[in-house]
Amino acid sequence: MNPKLCTRCGSPIDPALILHPVALCIKCTTSFESEASLLEKYYNPSPKTVQGIQLLLEGLKETYPQLNLETEHFNQTPHRVARMFTEVCWGLAIDEKKLMQTSFEEDTYSGIVAVTNIGFTSLCKHHFAIFRGIAHVGYIPDKRLIGLSKINRLVETIAARPQVQEHITHQIAETIDTTIFPKGVAVMLEGSHDCIEVRGVKSKGSVTKTSEMRGCFLENSKNCKEEFFEMVKGK
Repeated sequence: MNPKLCTRCGSPIDPALILHPVALCIKCTTSFESEASLLEKYYNPSPKTVQGIQLLLEGLKETYPQLNLETEHFNQTPHRVARMFTEVCWGLAIDEKKLMQTSFEEDTYSGIVAVTNIGFTSLCKHHFAIFRGIAHVGYIPDKRLIGLSKINRLVETIAARPQVQEHITHQIAETIDTTIFPKGVAVMLEGSHDCIEVRGVKSKGSVTKTSEMRGCFLENSKNCKEEFFEMVKGK
C-alpha cells in the first residue's frame, strides 16, 4: 500500500499521524498552525494598538482643528491602521534560524550561490515609516546548501519587523553564517525610505545601499567579492 503523501511538501505520512483533514505531515502541520496564528493576529490587533491610533488621530485634530474625524472614512481607521502595523511586523513571530533547518549535504559544489532581487518591506524604527527595496544574498557552501526559497524567506522575515536597513543586512549575514557555516557570505541591500522621501529632507528617488561580507568574501579570496557584485550588477 502506497503511503499517504503530505499535500504541501510531498513527504510520506504515517496514516496514524495524519493530524489534519488535508493530510499534512507534522512539520507542515506546525507551519500551517503558525500561518493561521499570524492571520489571527492580523485580524485581531491588540486593543492598545487600536487605542493608540485613535489617540494619534485625536492629537492630529488638536494640531489641525480643520481635520474632520466625524466622516465615515474615519469610522474604522484606528482598527485598519492597527491591523496594518500588526501585519507589517509579522516577522516578529518567526524564529529566522528555524528557516535554515532546510539544508542539504553538499561536497561537490564550491562556487557562489546567489539569489538576487529579493523584494522586502520593512518599518523604520525611528519614524515608523515604511521602507522597501531589494536584497542580494550570496554564499559559498562548505558541506551544506540552503533550500533556495529559504533565502528569500529569511530576507522577508528579518525585514518584517521594526528595523533599520543596516541591521537587516547584518542579521541576514549573521543567520546564514551561524547556521550552515559557509566559507563566506555576502549580503547587499538597496532600499528606498519614506522617512527620507516624504518627511524631513523630502529627497525623492534616493537609494540607500548597505552590504556585509563574511569569510572568504571579506578576504576577497579568488576575487569572490568582485564576482558577487558582478552577479548583482547583472541581476
